[in-house]
Amino acid sequence: MNGPPLELPWLVLGGTLTFDGVALVFLASTALAWTSAGWAALLYMRNDPQRGRFMAFFALAMASSLLAAIAGDPITFFLAYSVLGLAAYPLVAHRRTNRAVRTARWYLVFMLGGEGALLAAILLAADTSGASTFPVAIASVGVSILVALGLGVKCGVPGLHVWMPATYAAAPWPAAVALAGGTVGVGVLGFLRFGLVTPSSAVSHDVWIVLGATGAVLGVVRGLVRREPERILAYSSVSQMGVALAVLGFGAAGGADTTSLALAVAAFVAHHALAKASLFMGVGAVRGGTALGGRRDHPVLIAMVAIPALALAGAPLTSGALAKSAITSAVGSPELDCFLLVSSAATAALMLHFLASLVRMSRAGDAARSLGGSVMAPWWLSVMAVALGAWVWPAFRSMAADALRPSVIMNGVPPLAIGALMWAALALGGWKGTRRVSIVDRTAGRVGSGLSGWIESRREVRPDLSHLSAGTRRKARYLTARGVAAVATLDRRVGTWTLTGSLLLGLVLALRVLL
Repeated sequence: MNGPPLELPWLVLGGTLTFDGVALVFLASTALAWTSAGWAALLYMRNDPQRGRFMAFFALAMASSLLAAIAGDPITFFLAYSVLGLAAYPLVAHRRTNRAVRTARWYLVFMLGGEGALLAAILLAADTSGASTFPVAIASVGVSILVALGLGVKCGVPGLHVWMPATYAAAPWPAAVALAGGTVGVGVLGFLRFGLVTPSSAVSHDVWIVLGATGAVLGVVRGLVRREPERILAYSSVSQMGVALAVLGFGAAGGADTTSLALAVAAFVAHHALAKASLFMGVGAVRGGTALGGRRDHPVLIAMVAIPALALAGAPLTSGALAKSAITSAVGSPELDCFLLVSSAATAALMLHFLASLVRMSRAGDAARSLGGSVMAPWWLSVMAVALGAWVWPAFRSMAADALRPSVIMNGVPPLAIGALMWAALALGGWKGTRRVSIVDRTAGRVGSGLSGWIESRREVRPDLSHLSAGTRRKARYLTARGVAAVATLDRRVGTWTLTGSLLLGLVLALRVLL
């Protein structure tokens, strides 16, 4: 399935697109996630007066996400990575409420910080080793840390994940579908492309194992104490990306074949992207008022959500079982098998908690708008992608054959049973989660309020022009109005990202020439 790389000499400093097995897996899963999210967005936004603006930035974010999947050199990857982070900001802030704007600013702070760290790492790596294509040989611990910080922001590494729950809850749900299904995996792809987790890495593989295991545990624990379905799914993403990072660490420790390990991790991330996009679409549809037979908690609707939820838990005959079987075959470590057993059981408990929260929400009757069955078609598409996508992909045929063995099917039952017992113990104790605002959200609110107050205190005061003649004042008002109209026209036609992106690219070029 691999194709020759495509050279793009006209792109920035000269770019390369790669079409190896990993790139094609990420490209296909990302395209499916964005297609279902875009279809749902068109239906959801059909009466929104700002629909054009939302879809424009949605398309820009989608294009950059697809470009990141096939980027064959660090500069092209960074270009896609940075545009993706900036283009998602208007999607998060689309509702223009205080909460949405505050959350979007909080999100942007993390994205800009991550992009700055990644850019610094790329420039330092190019200066020391002259690396201009993937994989990058990073021999410095400092550069490795910068890359890990830059990529860890996107995939929710512990400590850098705090933007994710609030963002998924505040953004319109089609944007949450796209962010969860089409962007989170870009960070893990970066770990693969930059060669951070390899036997020759400058950082010990134990660091990645501990960091990934911490994320897997943190995501489940934090998800179990939340009540809102969107926040539960966000913490689930933190947990699943932690699993992917730990798997890379175990593979590096055991000297696993790099190609087979990368393809197995790509299968895991692709399965997560499709499942998480379908879950967020289900939450948005149910919260928005989609019903069958007059019921928002109709068994068919709940079953449509349960399919990707079970896939995330690695239930037998699902894409999650296929991905974890491929990981086990690629690494072959008893420690990893034990880790996957525990993580699958914990994920099963978290998904049951999520389904219970969704059922309670559907029965609360607090729908903000009625969508009827308008989003059922893209939702069905996302569910079918989860159920069939991994099984029909040619590169996964050997993985599928292994996942269908009776022994592998039976091995997938104990984690589900353990997870069901864990959740039953919580449910019997009356635990439903909490709506208490987290310390992160409270801190973001205080920072946002303080910043707004500081800006307001320094707002420019209109000067006294009473000493001027009436004709001069009329001419000044006319020129001011024309200037404001020109700026508004420029903003509409050019857009914030075009100006900002041009300045950013100019800065990159200047730094490259000077350094």
